[in-house]
Amino acid sequence: MSDQLQFDLLRQTCSAALQLLVAATHETELQMLILCLPVGLDTARRFSRQRQVEVQAHEAYIVASRHLADFVQQHLYIVN
Repeated sequence: MSDQLQFDLLRQTCSAALQLLVAATHETELQMLILCLPVGLDTARRFSRQRQVEVQAHEAYIVASRHLADFVQQHLYIVN
């Protein structure tokens, strides 16, 4: 695979992971807005599951971002 193709794939993967993170974060925020005390068991579980989805999306974005950054660092050319 050429460097350009690999870069494009890593960039697309990173962008997709970021979009998933933004969507998960938005959903978590919406769920927080409708939370009222006292919170029932089902509501607490639903919110906890949503937070886990957000955490997993965040971790996936961090991994994709690191892969992209590592690739860019390896292909850094100094132009004088």
